[in-house]
Amino acid sequence: MKHKSALWVLMTAILLISGQTSSGCTDVTQAGEFSFKIERIDERVLVVQSEFWALNMIAIDAGEGVVVIDCFALPQEAAEGRKIVEETYGKRVTHLINSHYHWDHTFGNQAFADTTIIAHELCVEDMRSEYSTREGAAAVFKRGEQASLPFDVDKFELTIPTVVYTRKKAFEIGDLTFVLYHQPGLHTRSHSTIHIPELGLVALRSAFHPGSLPALEEGINLAQLIPDLEEILANDAGLKIIVQGHGDRYMGPGIDFHIDYLKALLEATKKYSSAGMVQDSDFPGDEMERIRSDATLARRHRENLSVLFSQER
Repeated sequence: MKHKSALWVLMTAILLISGQTSSGCTDVTQAGEFSFKIERIDERVLVVQSEFWALNMIAIDAGEGVVVIDCFALPQEAAEGRKIVEETYGKRVTHLINSHYHWDHTFGNQAFADTTIIAHELCVEDMRSEYSTREGAAAVFKRGEQASLPFDVDKFELTIPTVVYTRKKAFEIGDLTFVLYHQPGLHTRSHSTIHIPELGLVALRSAFHPGSLPALEEGINLAQLIPDLEEILANDAGLKIIVQGHGDRYMGPGIDFHIDYLKALLEATKKYSSAGMVQDSDFPGDEMERIRSDATLARRHRENLSVLFSQER
């Protein structure tokens, strides 16, 4: 049998176990006009999931108060989600972290106006640029699936983060550490990955799900991203919980394969860009056999190459 590289074997294993999660207490709750799926991951982590696009509000008990990561697209839905969180823990939300500027993760900020809201500085800049007027805010609800959502533009107040950071910052909140890494080129230029080492929890883009490949966009800096991800693994006794902005949290092998894949991409761009490699060329090596044979993975891989080689030119 032809020898397969360790990367190929790891890829196969990840594909086989994709979708596995550890046990947790899950419930569906009706709150006002909204329905939520609620998962109590452990004593300190609660995920409240919206019906709309499976958006997640991640709530972490930090001892003195609760820290929430992202907060839905509708202020009134965010208020109901906050009520669930505060009733569950018997304490108030003191901090909100925005993972990036998009409306479906930040318009709920209005329900947290009395808290400390944290984000990357570009999150603030882009929120002000795109949503500073009510007309601009309302525009996103006039197209696609979100057109039927009950957004009341007359009651909407854009609520901007009050604390910003630049490259990387650790926030000590209660008895936990929230480490924010700025990772542009993952979905938006303002994206933050949030790591809580004491809990082994990381809030990460859904493209790092087992069985998928990271989606790279303009502005990606692999030389920065790879050490960030390696630091998350190195500084934690064990990565226990990975929660996405959309969809169910997942467990399993973590993000080791994705780091190996990004390293291979970085080396390829260094080696072939100067030699005039075209942007959609096959990535060299037998380890890519599985990726090439899966249409979805192959398309994502070609898109990633296109982004990387266009940046090299």
